[in-house]
Amino acid sequence: MSKEIRVAMSIEAEKGNLVIPPYTMDKDIDMNGSVGGVPGLVAIATTAGGTAVDLSALTTLGWILMTNLDSSNNVNWGPYVSGSLHLIGRIKPGESALFRLYPGSVLRMIAETANVKVQIIAFDD
Repeated sequence: MSKEIRVAMSIEAEKGNLVIPPYTMDKDIDMNGSVGGVPGLVAIATTAGGTAVDLSALTTLGWILMTNLDSSNNVNWGPYVSGSLHLIGRIKPGESALFRLYPGSVLRMIAETANVKVQIIAFDD
């Protein structure tokens, strides 16, 4: 079977003179491995260095969807390189981030003010 994963994203904006018409990406993607939906619900702490996201069940990192389930606290994320967390993203309360992971990368997250729960759904490439 092919095209086991469907990824859909869209964005549009309108404020004053700024008008960005709807842009949508909808794509069916082959999944080379057989593991998906991991790791699930993850508790993210405010601890320095962040909380490691366990993606060890995956053979080769692929698509990942992360949703901040907290109603009032942000969670930040990024790669963990040479013993340091390098923040490159923020997910505000109720928001999500969807992207493809680079093979071999190590993902960590850190909550800003209080611990949060994040639903993480990752797939083999």
